[in-house]
Amino acid sequence: MESNIIRHNQNKLIVNEPTKIVQKIEELVLNWHITQPCNFKCKYCYAKWAKTDQKRELWRDNTATENLLKCLYNYFNGATPNALQKSLSWSSQRLSLAGGEPTILRNSLQRIVFQAKQIGFNVSLITNGSSPDVITECANGLDIIGLSVDSVSTTINSQIGRMDKSGKCLTIDDVLSLIDRIRRKNLNIKIKINTVVNSVNSSEDLSELIKRARPDRWKIMRMLPVTTTDLSVTDDEFKSFLKRHKAFESIITIEDNNDMEQSYIMVDPYGRFFQNSQNDRGYVYSQPILNVGPRAAFKDIKFCPEKFTARYKTHK
Repeated sequence: MESNIIRHNQNKLIVNEPTKIVQKIEELVLNWHITQPCNFKCKYCYAKWAKTDQKRELWRDNTATENLLKCLYNYFNGATPNALQKSLSWSSQRLSLAGGEPTILRNSLQRIVFQAKQIGFNVSLITNGSSPDVITECANGLDIIGLSVDSVSTTINSQIGRMDKSGKCLTIDDVLSLIDRIRRKNLNIKIKINTVVNSVNSSEDLSELIKRARPDRWKIMRMLPVTTTDLSVTDDEFKSFLKRHKAFESIITIEDNNDMEQSYIMVDPYGRFFQNSQNDRGYVYSQPILNVGPRAAFKDIKFCPEKFTARYKTHK
């Protein structure tokens, strides 16, 4: 929202520059996709990043990992000017760890969770739920756990590719058991279910899962054709899925394709900011953050504060 202030000064009409109102949010969320590999083979997987001269993913270097986390936290903490301060203000930062599948890092994931926590971040984890022991060990360092659940049908999960090489996929009992373990380990943790609506699961009813899991938030996303158009869903199919689950609208956050463009602050496994390309499939990358600093790197990608804020108006 902008306002023009008009005043008179010695018979001259002066129109001040528009003043942009700073939007207040509780948390600024940074998403670090810490690794590309995954034990599932989802056909629409977004985790396909261009290689760099840096051969190894950043998480393999303890010092580089800590430097990246401190670099990001200090830049967005507001101690020095950053690119978002003219449009947003926030009281805390959250680091959301995603992949690929982060739990395949096992002990290294736990190290990163508690490193980030010690630096000052709130921490969340996005996982396919296939490694309950790893997740439970990390639970005390997490504020939010996001479980990716597109289906509770073995057939549908198989068609999507949401199963490991042995053919195992998560059943409704697996999901509920994992949530129970997480809640017993950390009473204050918030549970989030993430569902990507695609052409295979668009007719499914997940009401029983949501009733029994009692998540704090259910994020329903439309399959975004970033790396492939396989399993794309039509407007009508997406709307029908949402209508079928209208009873849960108090906890639902909806993300259509346009909502996901330029609305995330994302870092890839090699320590670069990246953003969805508007003109073609694939990603646009910044220079490596540790090479040029976060200020210069963040200028390389586009980010829309208004879209970000819209995603967090109702649910944190």
